[in-house]
Amino acid sequence: MMKRLSILFVLASLLSIAPQLSAQIYPVQPINLVLPLAPGNADDVAGRTMAEEMSKLLKVPVVVQNKPGGGLTIGTDLVAKAKKGGYSICLTGNTPRSGKAAAQ
Repeated sequence: MMKRLSILFVLASLLSIAPQLSAQIYPVQPINLVLPLAPGNADDVAGRTMAEEMSKLLKVPVVVQNKPGGGLTIGTDLVAKAKKGGYSICLTGNTPRSGKAAAQ
């Protein structure tokens, strides 16, 4: 009986520390910030400023990648199809980039 209790005690203590052993610090790899816009416009400057601050705060590199074209679809498609488990985010503005509304 005493042997069973000691085994249960050991198992319970191992299970209680298991989550701390497997936890990783987030993030563990560089973050890919995709800007589906041409370099040099206001959204690009805002994205690069944001990436710099994120890098300081999170203590990992934030890599900015410009992927203009297709009315923002080329860059957003790249992020949508990014590898699983990676850190890819997309930053876009809220103004239309093509079509009739953009001409006004």
